Amino acid sequence: MHTATYGVAGIVGLAVAVWILIRPQRGVLLFAAISPLHYILIFALGAGFPNGWKEGLLGFTAVCAVIRTRWSAVPRFTQPWAYLFALLAAIGIVSALVTLPMNVALSPIKITFFYGLVFPIIIWLRPLDAGDRDHLISIMMLLGLGTGLYGIYQQVIGADALAAQGFAYNTDIRFAGGLLRSFSTFGQPFPFALFMMLVLLVCGSVAAAQPRRPRNLVFLVLTPIYLVAMSTAVVRAAFLGLLIGLLWIGFHRYRKLLTALGIGAVIAAAITAVFSGPVLSTFLSSNSLGERGTGWSDSITSILGHPFGIGLGTTGSAAEVVAKATRSSSAPYQPDNYYIKVAIELGPLALWVFVGVLVVAVLHTVRASRVATDPVDRNLCVGVSAAAVAVAAAALVSTYFEIFPDDAYFWLLLGAAASTVVAPRRDTTNGDIGTEGPHDADAAPVDGVPDTTTLVR
Repeated sequence: MHTATYGVAGIVGLAVAVWILIRPQRGVLLFAAISPLHYILIFALGAGFPNGWKEGLLGFTAVCAVIRTRWSAVPRFTQPWAYLFALLAAIGIVSALVTLPMNVALSPIKITFFYGLVFPIIIWLRPLDAGDRDHLISIMMLLGLGTGLYGIYQQVIGADALAAQGFAYNTDIRFAGGLLRSFSTFGQPFPFALFMMLVLLVCGSVAAAQPRRPRNLVFLVLTPIYLVAMSTAVVRAAFLGLLIGLLWIGFHRYRKLLTALGIGAVIAAAITAVFSGPVLSTFLSSNSLGERGTGWSDSITSILGHPFGIGLGTTGSAAEVVAKATRSSSAPYQPDNYYIKVAIELGPLALWVFVGVLVVAVLHTVRASRVATDPVDRNLCVGVSAAAVAVAAAALVSTYFEIFPDDAYFWLLLGAAASTVVAPRRDTTNGDIGTEGPHDADAAPVDGVPDTTTLVR
């Protein structure tokens, strides 16, 4: 990069920093807008795009949230799952420090716990108001459409054309039963498909609350594109999560949807069986599940022999980072099941804590949907609860909480749902801590909104 380029980048960075300092919620929304494009930006810009921007942006946003908070009126903490996650993080940090050198331990700690710790802090101090939440949904809809169309485009041009553009076989370009697996802007099929799953569940639920709003109407009309895009990645975990999430939404908000899903499933199965034999055989193939099952069975012995785990960062993506740092030549075990991963690394007790995090998150968002005063907020909370249930299901066949940006979006969406309790309306003060108003997101909760700090007893 030339000196002039660095100068322009510095000026833009300073302007963005001041923009976020004035209203830290903007840092959260900026992260939501850039994170799905992380891989493609690095691919396009190379060293010109810093890989650590994620931690830098959220760390700076957290500092701004602390600075801008009026400590005489700190919002109530309405994210009870964070207490259990903090306990899990404490167990994991001790495990990493005991089993790994200090300079190496930091990487698996960051991969496993960073987003689950930083988002609750930011959103506790600076809750997302109604306007912020609306912007978040718009960002997800737009990114879902853009990345979805790019994923479909990859199917149209084929693997050879992608290779000619610089993407690598077996790294970016992958196949399943002869089918090209689209990766869109994410670099791999799994984060792409799981992101589309989140978009369909959360944005679909919100759009159903106001179907005549132009933005929502466009999303509902274009839903088939989102579904087709998710299908191009050929990721069964995303389909499993989507189906369970839709059933969850139907049970809690739209009972008629259950009947429609049943009819739709029969029609889709018939069409797939007739016209898409290769696709169907790929999705129903038992080979990968059989291999995973064998690995999980072997892991039981390790779990029983190590009640406190064998150490954080010994499996999955975190282990790959550790292997590079320690120059290990052995290939780390990939459990393809986050529950198994937690049990292997941290032991059965930590596994129960992790399950508790998911259960509390689901129960809290369901309760928040019942006490929300705005129909959009109610549907947002239902959509987030469905996403949490879907993630819990997808984690059975993937290491979901190591897959960026989907792991970060999980904690962000939980925070957005929690914000409906403490910031149900739009903040008209633009985040100025020196200005008091009835809708200030930093002020005490609006009268009449039930206290949900103890939703789970």
